[in-house]
Amino acid sequence: MFGLNLPAVCDNLKAQLNRSVWILETKVAIARPRLLCAAESVARAMPDYCIRVLIAGYDEKNSSSDELTRKLRAKFENVRFQKLVPEDILRNTPVANYTYRYGPLFEWDNYAVHLSDFLRMALLYKYGGIYMDTDILARGRIDPAPFYVSRADGGAITNSVIGSSRPGHPLLWVAMNISQEQYMFRQYDTVFGVFGGLIEKTCLKERKRLALDTHTVRRHVLNCSSFKVYGFETGSLCCKKYSPLNGENQTESETLMQQWRGENCTMFHYMQSYLGVKQALTPHKNSLLKKVMKDTCPMSLESSELF
Repeated sequence: MFGLNLPAVCDNLKAQLNRSVWILETKVAIARPRLLCAAESVARAMPDYCIRVLIAGYDEKNSSSDELTRKLRAKFENVRFQKLVPEDILRNTPVANYTYRYGPLFEWDNYAVHLSDFLRMALLYKYGGIYMDTDILARGRIDPAPFYVSRADGGAITNSVIGSSRPGHPLLWVAMNISQEQYMFRQYDTVFGVFGGLIEKTCLKERKRLALDTHTVRRHVLNCSSFKVYGFETGSLCCKKYSPLNGENQTESETLMQQWRGENCTMFHYMQSYLGVKQALTPHKNSLLKKVMKDTCPMSLESSELF
């Protein structure tokens, strides 16, 4: 199990890696506040799951002085920080040679994106569990179905959150295999586009039966073979372009907050692209983003100003 050492509550889950929430950091060797906020939110919501945070180049000794990391480890027995070793995770999968072939291109933005896309599928195929992006905040349990994915606000299936309650799902293997056969390094969605497309094909029969077009499908939950696909207006992921997410107008933010609290969803996605920024950001005092963080990761919010 690629050298996992899991004390405390995670000890009880050694033989149950499918009861894990996996969070990955493929770009830097530190636990960034954004990642810690995500980990805190899901640790609060799912104390019976082990939250496994895998970080590229992570060194526990050098990270032990990080105040927020220490606070989270002390507060939540079900959170574990570990070094991410991509070669171990990808071994014996269709993309086992990915890091050897493309690792020299590490500085290219797409390398980290594609590596993360492959790693999440490999982890879930080998061990099961739930994968969650670092820019997602959980306000409730995120295990609504044994196998599930969600749609983004435009209707496309996203791989930002993937649930796979058991290892060995064949669709994950097929997605990795097709992705590496058709791989185009310069194409941003060359991996997750294949994954979403494969699941979408299994939805065609159900969409036809319900006469759902691309616009209306996002308001439905579909049973697509073994995967349940949640529309972004249903009970899983909220990734609407709430506008403005990081605005300073208090009245506008309060209105948006009422909308957020009224949504039938358990997760909030604040993609950097929704905010119109590529780098880390500071949540404005009166913004919707800061209010949601207060709801979901108050400890992280108190300890950092930059996410």
